[in-house]
Amino acid sequence: MQRHCRVVLRALAGYVEDALGRLPALVQAFFLALCHQRPLPCWLGSKPAEGWYIPAMQVSTLYYFAFFLLVMPLLGVIETPRRLPNSITEAILEKGSD
Repeated sequence: MQRHCRVVLRALAGYVEDALGRLPALVQAFFLALCHQRPLPCWLGSKPAEGWYIPAMQVSTLYYFAFFLLVMPLLGVIETPRRLPNSITEAILEKGSD
C-alpha cells in the first residue's frame, strides 16, 4: 500500500509543482500551509478529547475555516492579477475588425 502511495505522489509532484508555480506568492504560501495543516485534524480526531488535543484541534479547525472564509477573499483583494499579454488582446481586436 505504501509503495502505491509513493508512486501516485511522485506522479502528481510535477503537476502540483507546475500548478503552484502559476499561483501568486501569497496564495501559494497560504495554500501550502493549508496542505500541511490538513493531516493534523485527522490525527487529532483519533485522540481522546482531553489535554492539549482539544485546543490543538480548535486552532486547526479555526485555520481551516478561516482559510476559505477570510484568507482567500482577502488575497483576492490584495493580489492583483497579471496583465494579459498583448498577443491575446491584439488577436481579439483583429477578429473584431473583420
